[in-house]
Amino acid sequence: MKVYLDSNIYIAYLLGEKNADEIAGFLQISADCLFEIVASRTTFEEVAQICGDSAKILLQQHLDEFRGNKKLTIVERSAEDLERALIINEQTRGEYGLNDITHFLLAQKHADILVSNDKKLLPFASKFVKAKTVGKFLSSEL
Repeated sequence: MKVYLDSNIYIAYLLGEKNADEIAGFLQISADCLFEIVASRTTFEEVAQICGDSAKILLQQHLDEFRGNKKLTIVERSAEDLERALIINEQTRGEYGLNDITHFLLAQKHADILVSNDKKLLPFASKFVKAKTVGKFLSSEL
């Protein structure tokens, strides 16, 4: 199974937010080869912008572990993806933000499920791709 993680998952983990322990367990299960992580340059840029370069280095170390286990796919946003995201962003009057729209479109294209902490985004993203929180994913998929 391929799982696309919204950047807010990495941000919560790196900043030690309330569900950081749950996310750490989730990442460990993936590193143990139960599923594959899909990430994008958009994710990395957002993490660096919010958490800073030192957090980006920590994230890179974790991703290297996934890459070593052959459980990481890094995808690029195409011009078509950006155009589609801009249209959806305009249709929703910016309610979800361009990055979040990009995340669920990339998940739709490259993964089986989007995992996000954004409870406002999940119902809308579910129109495009299977989408759950970390807790819901862990309780239903494993």
